[in-house]
Amino acid sequence: MKVPQKHKAEPHTTSQGKKGLGFAANTNYPVQRSPGEPLEKVVSTASKVLNHDFSGVNIELNSKMPEKVGAVATAAGKQIKVAPSHSDLMQKRNVEVLGHEIRHTQQQDLGKVSANTQIAGLPVNNEQRHEQDANAAGKRIASAL
Repeated sequence: MKVPQKHKAEPHTTSQGKKGLGFAANTNYPVQRSPGEPLEKVVSTASKVLNHDFSGVNIELNSKMPEKVGAVATAAGKQIKVAPSHSDLMQKRNVEVLGHEIRHTQQQDLGKVSANTQIAGLPVNNEQRHEQDANAAGKRIASAL
């Protein structure tokens, strides 16, 4: 596994109004994914809705890492971590959160996000347009299931 060389974090508000810090790095990771039919369905739906290949994205459900930074989910390059409180993908709001983070991985893949400030010593992007775009994508993905 490659070690991330650049981290970009961005504070954001999820579609449920929760504040968080999303990390993003332009790094490739091995293909791994938590098992489960709902997860596979969300990822394949996201690929269709967003017209992008997410097969290389590693999604870790029930991760404690997001809560450590005050978030419900984080995206760092091809790594998405979802807190236990939002890991039940039978709930639409949780699918929206995962879809939101999936969109952030696409934004990274397309080179659309770069750090423009720092928060707590971490390089971040605080442009709301990226968060609004990710919120809308999360809702589209959840609605398409």
